[in-house]
Amino acid sequence: MRRAHDEAERCTQHGCPTPGAHARMEDVHRLWHQAADLYADPQGFRANLNACIQALRSVTWVIQKEKRLIPGFDDWYPEWQNRMRADTVMCWLVDARNRIVKQGDLETLSTVRVALLLDWSTPPVREYSVGPLTSLPDIVDSLELSPMPPELEKDALLRIERCWIAADLPGVELLEALGHGYGVLANLISDAHVRAGVEEPITVKYDSRTGEEELVETPHHV
Repeated sequence: MRRAHDEAERCTQHGCPTPGAHARMEDVHRLWHQAADLYADPQGFRANLNACIQALRSVTWVIQKEKRLIPGFDDWYPEWQNRMRADTVMCWLVDARNRIVKQGDLETLSTVRVALLLDWSTPPVREYSVGPLTSLPDIVDSLELSPMPPELEKDALLRIERCWIAADLPGVELLEALGHGYGVLANLISDAHVRAGVEEPITVKYDSRTGEEELVETPHHV
């Protein structure tokens, strides 16, 4: 988050071609972290997920409004559009934003694995499945924990693991999808800076475990 803020401030002082896009990217970064912090809270996660998707979608609109600041925009931007159209996750983000605005919430799914363990090194004694919007207190209240052997009542560990995915993006965890979108757009913005002569080429990846940018020391891919 701090790096994104510093980049925006430095570029503003040196003729940044995308000041509005920087501001939207800061919004995306903040909303990603809020969604991560509320991962176990279905309603809190849903609200920040929706807002983050809409903020991601707005970045390209802002860049197009700032086109006068990017040399050769009309020849340069279509190449990025084609690249994003060929990206499954980027296409999903566009469709997801449209559904959120026009139809309401995404059809999100959550796999929740609940296990009783004697210790972390042994297989679960019991495992349960619960609904995607079930809150953590309701999960605990709904478990059929009795009757249990005495050793479980005294020493068992309760492990609850939730994983959010979208019904139409199977196999991709939603924070990873948002992070992927952030990384693609960060590289788009970086390339705009290269064209404007205010930044050296970089490639950005987004670490979905920490929500932070990782700079890759390789030649720019454009």
